[in-house]
Amino acid sequence: MWGSVLGRNVFINGLMKRRPYGVVVRQARLAGADIQSVRGKEAPRTCVNEWPRLGGGLSAGGPVSHYSVIPTRPGMHQTKIVDALWERRKGIDLEKNTQREQHKRHSPPHSATKISYDFENDAELRDSYSNPWGFIRVGRVLEDLDALAGTIVARHCTNEAGECPYMLVTVSVDRIRLLHRANLRDNMHLEGRVIWTGSSSAEIAMKVTSTWTEEPWLEASFVFVARDPTTGKAAKIPPLVTETTAEAEVFAAAQRKHDMYKSRRERASAAQAALGEGLPSVMSEEAAKRAAELLRRGQVITDLPALAEPNAVPFAATRLANSLICQPQQRNIHGRIFGGFLMRRAFELAFSAAYLFAGANPVFHEVDRIEFRQPVNIGDLLLLESHVLYTSVSQTTGYQRMHIEVVARIVKPETASSMVSNTFHMTFEKRDSSTPLRDVLPTTFEDAIRIANIEEHNQEQEQHI
Repeated sequence: MWGSVLGRNVFINGLMKRRPYGVVVRQARLAGADIQSVRGKEAPRTCVNEWPRLGGGLSAGGPVSHYSVIPTRPGMHQTKIVDALWERRKGIDLEKNTQREQHKRHSPPHSATKISYDFENDAELRDSYSNPWGFIRVGRVLEDLDALAGTIVARHCTNEAGECPYMLVTVSVDRIRLLHRANLRDNMHLEGRVIWTGSSSAEIAMKVTSTWTEEPWLEASFVFVARDPTTGKAAKIPPLVTETTAEAEVFAAAQRKHDMYKSRRERASAAQAALGEGLPSVMSEEAAKRAAELLRRGQVITDLPALAEPNAVPFAATRLANSLICQPQQRNIHGRIFGGFLMRRAFELAFSAAYLFAGANPVFHEVDRIEFRQPVNIGDLLLLESHVLYTSVSQTTGYQRMHIEVVARIVKPETASSMVSNTFHMTFEKRDSSTPLRDVLPTTFEDAIRIANIEEHNQEQEQHI
């Protein structure tokens, strides 16, 4: 089968073929060749991943992988911006075991990071961020935001010795708002900083601006949590110290928001305890009344379809789904699937669902919330499923809106099981008002509560903008 392996010239069945070095290494190991026969010494490894150790789809009972080590950097498979941001983290000794008590307090400017998009002079970069209609491909920007947020929080948590003794994990995206539509003619700047810290968590605020104005066209807020790399438990991070009145006001606003989320989680836990495990719970009495009304209207669709509301559609009919095997090229610098990649895939599915529902090209308005519950590993089979939860009308612009949920599940065919890894909530607008959007009505108790809870959450969040 194999003749010999010499440098990048690979002889297969008597034919010489030239292969990239990373591919040659893998093929040589499969052929039983010593790595030294491929090159005098192994290439420097910016990211060494032993994927079976990560417990993903390549674990016992799953597909057998021939990939053990790839001596390349993961950013080479991402956008130029993600690659550049990950390269900036090279100087930080991540997950280094050191004395955390020696960390000093940091102010917001300490973590401030900025990167620019040279659209005017880089045609390749400009083309990679273009959507079919000539505007910014928002899904690509979501990937960059996740990479920037990780770089910012790593800088905040790094001590004077250049060590970051934490495993930093994205736990949620509070909001990503599109303030106006950007073009590809002007250069862009992506920047952000840490604006709030708790005991083991940090909030990172970011914005994207174009060179023609200082007003941002997109704003985002990510929350990271620090864990001990050995035990996996929450670890205390350096506290944020505010030095100006403006910084203190931003910190206080963020604290109020996180207090609201904490109160909401406590209400959910109490309601869940009253109902019992496995049963859906509502956030409030108002949400319970809303769920009951939605279910009453929705049951007419199933029980008396001839008398159903003509402008209504059942919740289940809005479903759209796709699936994928998570590939090595989609990994982050820690060897797991890049969260920005998951956000982009969810965004593109939600966009398609909005397009089908509206019958017109939708315009992205905002990401309401994203929750990261389980890490996704290389080799995992991921199922993405979207639904239109409800529709509304903007009180300021009058545009019709579609509120869409995407749930990502890791599916394990070997054990006939699945688990939710992420939930994404996004809002799109229909700018064409020639035809009204239909109302979405649930036909089950679980779906009614699901919709009512999200409606209430979005209304609470609007009050804290």
